[in-house]
Amino acid sequence: MSKTFPIFFGVAIAILALGAWLGWFGTSDSRLTMTGEILKVRSVEMTPETTLVIADFRMKNESNIVFNLRDALLLWTDAQGKEHECDHVAGSDLQRILPHMPQVGPAFNKPFVIGDKVEAKAMMDRMTSGVAQASEAEFAKRQNVRLRITDIDHKTFVFDERGAPASK
Repeated sequence: MSKTFPIFFGVAIAILALGAWLGWFGTSDSRLTMTGEILKVRSVEMTPETTLVIADFRMKNESNIVFNLRDALLLWTDAQGKEHECDHVAGSDLQRILPHMPQVGPAFNKPFVIGDKVEAKAMMDRMTSGVAQASEAEFAKRQNVRLRITDIDHKTFVFDERGAPASK
């Protein structure tokens, strides 16, 4: 084995590593990436055991790929740290409910519904809603509210309530 072999081998490995790094970061806009946060959570007691939860959120599509909503799920973490799912309320139902519950306030944003698209490099504000199986007092003691959205290609993103602890 010659003395120059280790040098050329090291240079070849460095060139391959540089090529892989450039390939990964050079195509980062071609991978769907959504960022966002829940800006405001509003709630109102519907029955002693259920609470209507409305989450206004902002999201940004950081990539060059269109995001197409397949599913959206509201989750909340109670005071003990246990995560619960909210039962989804359709956007059309929410539009009918809001005029009868003025204590929740108006619809600041359009509902985010299945099939909605977030264009490449676009940012938008939307709202979603669900019913938490808890009293208003119990829900008010929550640690966090999360929104989990899934793209038509099954890529999932999670947005946390502003000011809440980060996702684990």
